[in-house]
This record gives sequence, structure tokens and C-alpha cells, in this order.
Amino acid sequence: MDDKQKELLKKQVDKLKEKDAVEDSLKLDAKSIGIDITMPSGEITQGLIDAVPETNLSSTPIFTENRRGKYRIDEQHFALMFLEVFQEEDRATGDVNPRFSAVSRMLGIERKTLSFWWGKKEELQAQQSALMTQGFKYVSTSLMVEMIRMLQALSKVNYEKMTEDSRDMKNFISLINTMMNKLILFSDR
Repeated sequence: MDDKQKELLKKQVDKLKEKDAVEDSLKLDAKSIGIDITMPSGEITQGLIDAVPETNLSSTPIFTENRRGKYRIDEQHFALMFLEVFQEEDRATGDVNPRFSAVSRMLGIERKTLSFWWGKKEELQAQQSALMTQGFKYVSTSLMVEMIRMLQALSKVNYEKMTEDSRDMKNFISLINTMMNKLILFSDR
């Protein structure tokens, strides 16, 4: 490491001393949702993002493979959720902004991509909302079709023979119970 890099590293360490409380807060926030973003012992503090290669981070990003911009809407929504949770206040302006670099390390998604998604957050959330609405309609339709098939199969059951084996009767009662509960649920009663 040359003198210029050492000096840059020293300046970054000095800056980190001022930001220790903020970084500790970020670590606690991440740990509260099951993510460890601390450095291995003996390494430079976690905040030296630019000076320390990401491979030195002790945690594995959630999205490990490189997708080259191919993310599903649920993955984009998941990243937006992290960006909303991990934010910091700009002391100069008072604005609250996402911690793009920290979230990038946690998720394994490029900072540029996260910033782009944050810029079109409303559009992505509208897509997610539409997907949820249409998805529930699809799932309820599929369940209803299966319930009809199950009811048709029940018409072929010999109930008298079923009473001979208590396990068959127990399974039958459980099936009827489940079907009735789903019917009540889908008819909003």
C-alpha cells in the first residue's frame, strides 16, 4: 500500500470515528432482521466500504448471483422495503435518504440499481399492488376449481365402508372441515 492509499485510508478511519454511533445503529437494525454486516475480527471497521473489498464482509448478501438487471417485481419490492428501513438523515439538509451502499452490501444488488428503483418507487409499488390483487384472484379461482373437483370426488365415496376404518373417517371429517372453512372464507362470511 503506497503513502497516498494509506493517507486516504487514515482519513476514512477518522471520518468513521465520527460516524461510529450511526454505523452501530445500522448494524443493530440489520441484526434485528437477521443480517450480520460486521467485519471479521482484526479487519478495518465496517464503514470503510470503498477501501475494503466486499469479499471481506462476514455476511453473505441475500441475492448472491449476478442477474444483469433481471429481477422479479417481488425482489424489487423487497429491496425497496430495505431502502425504506435503512435510512439516514442528511445533517446539512435534514432530508432522510436511503443507505444505498449498506443495502447494496446486504442484498447483493448494485447501488446503481437500487438508486434507480428508488427513483421509480411509486411505479414499482403500483405494479406490486396490482400483482397482489390479481394474484389473490388467481389463487382463489384455482382453489375454487380444486374444491369443486374434491366435492365431485366425494360423491363417489361409500360412507358406510368408510366407517370401518377410523383413519379414513378422521381424514374425511378433516377434509370436509377444511373445505367448509375455505368456502366460508371465500364467500366473506
